[in-house]
Amino acid sequence: MAGYLQHFGLVLAPFSTAPDPRFAFATRAHEIALLRIQDSVEQRMGVCLLKGEIGTGKSTIAHLLLKSWAQEPERFVVAYLSDPSPYTPAQFLRLLVASFGLDPSRYVETNKALLPGFLIDHYEAGRVVVALLDEAQTISPPNMTTLQLLSNEQTAETKLLQLALFAQPSFDRKLSYQPALRSRIARRGNLDPLIFTDSVALMRHRLRVAGGDFARLFPEALHRPLYNASQGIPRRLCILGDNTLFNAFAHGRPAASPEDLSEAIRDGGFDPAQEKAHA
Repeated sequence: MAGYLQHFGLVLAPFSTAPDPRFAFATRAHEIALLRIQDSVEQRMGVCLLKGEIGTGKSTIAHLLLKSWAQEPERFVVAYLSDPSPYTPAQFLRLLVASFGLDPSRYVETNKALLPGFLIDHYEAGRVVVALLDEAQTISPPNMTTLQLLSNEQTAETKLLQLALFAQPSFDRKLSYQPALRSRIARRGNLDPLIFTDSVALMRHRLRVAGGDFARLFPEALHRPLYNASQGIPRRLCILGDNTLFNAFAHGRPAASPEDLSEAIRDGGFDPAQEKAHA
């Protein structure tokens, strides 16, 4: 990797798919999604939902929110669940309780009993308690009911626990079996694939943060083919960008060529014709 970065004069790997806030690039759609969740949580509206296909940036938004709220401990108490898939309510509640820094019990009733006092204490101290649940489509059917019960924690005036759910579109099917939970979702948003100009702007931004020059490393002739192959999905853009640059590095080129991109598309299975053949 050091050779790859040094070859192109980069100080960071520009196309890492980890949700690194340094590389966050907010399109207008991403900004609206971020504001929608912020407003829902800060108004204590209860449950909000952000949906999007794999790789559209849901986890990046979750981490931006986590970082922002964690910097204000006098106002927010935040738990982040990257994997909310434990099957039983007992397992799920242990995970949630531990994520809030509490000492979880083996017993589900004990964990249930911990939360109301915890929520009331922070409410009386003026703090908002929020749980960010990434990959919410993996939540088990029993724990969809658990979420609905958690959303009932409230005073006469306000919701005590804010639930921000980040999910793939398949989550809608699970919600169809949980009308009580579905009816409690106060705010909804959706992340669609990027348009062409936003895709180019995202890659330009990431290379600038990494110390590189997008125009130099990715000639204009590559922009449209790169977008078409990625279908405007940020994670695919990053994977293709990384593999295209690696191919250029492997061939000793100073910048990416059409051949480097074609090789990345072929080897990564990003050719639309190949994808349709395997669908």
